[in-house]
Amino acid sequence: MFTVLRRRHANVYFLISAVLLILSAYVLDQRPPAYYYSVARVLRVVDGDTAWVRGVYGYRAGIDFKVRFAAINAPELDTPEGVLAARELNRLLYGRCVVVAVPKSDVRDKYGRTIGVVLLPVAGGFLNVNYSLVRRGLARAVDYGVPPEVLLRQDIYVPEWIRDAISHRC
Repeated sequence: MFTVLRRRHANVYFLISAVLLILSAYVLDQRPPAYYYSVARVLRVVDGDTAWVRGVYGYRAGIDFKVRFAAINAPELDTPEGVLAARELNRLLYGRCVVVAVPKSDVRDKYGRTIGVVLLPVAGGFLNVNYSLVRRGLARAVDYGVPPEVLLRQDIYVPEWIRDAISHRC
C-alpha cells in the first residue's frame, strides 16, 4: 500500500517539476531587453570611440546626441594610432544608420555622453562596432563598471521592431 502511494507521489512531484521547468524556460525567454534602442544616423565621428548621432526612431528620437562607445577606449587623436582609429570609424559609420543599444541604466559619462553599444546593419544581422574595434586592434577593452565581456559580444539581441524600423525609417 505505501509503495503504491510513494510511486503516485513521485509521479505527481515529477509532473509538477516538469511543468515548472517548462514555465520557467518560457518566462526566462520572455524577459525584457536589457537595452533601450535607438535607430540613429551617424552625423560625425569625433574620435575612435565617440560619435554624434541623430535619433531617428525609438529611444531619443528626434534628438542629436553624442555616443561614447561602451567598454572600449581608443587612443587619443594626438597619436598616429588615434588618427587611424578615428579614420577607420569614420569610414565605417559616417552617414550610415546604426542601432545604439543603451544599457537600461542610461549611463552617461562625466561629459554627458550617452554610453552605448553601436550596432551596424550588415547582411544577415548586425555588426557590434565596439567589439569590431577591439578585435581589429583599434581600441582596447576596458571595464567602466560593466564587464567588457557583457557588452563586447557579437550576439547582442536586437528586437524585431527595431530591425523593421531600421529598414523602413533610414
